[in-house]
Amino acid sequence: MEMRRTVFLSLLVMGMVLACQTASGAAAAPAGKEPVTLVLANYFDGTRIPLMEAQLKLFQEQYPWITVVNKAVGATATTVERDLVSILAGSPPDVWMVDRIRIPEFVDQGVLQPLDEFMKQDNFDMSIFYPSEQRLFQYKGKYYSLPMMAASMSLLYYNRELLAQGGFNKDAAPKTWQEFLQMAVRLQRVDADGRVQINGGDISYFPRHRLAQLAYTNGAQIYNDPFNINYLTDSVREAADWAMEFVKMVPNGGSLAAGTKVFQLHGEWTYFTAKAASPELDLGIALMPHGPRGETVNLIAAAWSYAIPVGVKHPYESWLLIKFLTTSEEGAKVFAFEQGRPSPVIRFNLDRRYFDVNPYWHIIAETMNKSVVATPSPLAEQFYRTDVKYYSQLLSLSQGREAILTNLQEEINAIVADYQSRR
Repeated sequence: MEMRRTVFLSLLVMGMVLACQTASGAAAAPAGKEPVTLVLANYFDGTRIPLMEAQLKLFQEQYPWITVVNKAVGATATTVERDLVSILAGSPPDVWMVDRIRIPEFVDQGVLQPLDEFMKQDNFDMSIFYPSEQRLFQYKGKYYSLPMMAASMSLLYYNRELLAQGGFNKDAAPKTWQEFLQMAVRLQRVDADGRVQINGGDISYFPRHRLAQLAYTNGAQIYNDPFNINYLTDSVREAADWAMEFVKMVPNGGSLAAGTKVFQLHGEWTYFTAKAASPELDLGIALMPHGPRGETVNLIAAAWSYAIPVGVKHPYESWLLIKFLTTSEEGAKVFAFEQGRPSPVIRFNLDRRYFDVNPYWHIIAETMNKSVVATPSPLAEQFYRTDVKYYSQLLSLSQGREAILTNLQEEINAIVADYQSRR
């Protein structure tokens, strides 16, 4: 963690020098340029406020006629909907932090303006982003935001020391569902009273879709169409069966950070959060295991991005701020690096300093190259929440697999039917 902090500080200093050089080259506002104040509706609160404030300081040095008011609040349903109401009422923030899973929904509501004209005006090169990332902020042939974080990914974390104690090579992470279950059963430790001393593995969490993410590693193609969603396939049934078998045989418990959990499926930020809590933890990262019909893929549908609402007074200045926050070396790159998270900008992730602070960074990069996109849909948020609900039911073993999948599919169908009835 100290190494990461040192590297971050050096990057930040470098960025501030670059920004000052840039500002000195264009310090004066163009003749006749009136001062502009932008309001940034931003959901990065807590420890990320200083990071954001550092970015905004650099931006304002580069564009001295623009002042940015950072309206930082936690991301909750209430805060997001409050900003949506403000936009609909004609009082929009100048830049709005938007979850990309909701872009089609917001476009349908008429609250976002496309960025294509600004991109054309500035000869903006979209190829700096991963192709899968680009698809998440494009809808009906237009781009509506730019991403500041790479889309969330599902990874397998493992305790290298516990693998060695169990007779495995420290980096012998499982590659298939079958291997995963067998190793988890073998490595778990449960006392005579049924108390879990060492948990063999935790499959309860994926960053967004859960059952769908698992099924995609078994060859499923659930979200190829924005409205025609089908969970009643053999690939999905096998994923559900495997998940239910796993929780039957591997009782949950323990903690990855505390060294009492062998395997855990989780998001890309987990390496740094676990190491921050337990610096001596010998933690490895592997690709997510796959089923018999498929291979490892990372299903992506969501991540934070910046958009311009309709009705803003200074749209081009809003665009300048979005560009800086998502593509600049001194701002966007540092912001992602300090959080140990990959950037949607390809070249930023090739910086060797990432590999210095995370010896498994190549796994992060490989996962990004294995990402597939859930086709954007105005119903995507509802679909994902339905997926999560029924995956939890599967893991609770409260009903049989087919009953749960049937109920899931019926709820999905009802969501689509309700939407279409209102069009």
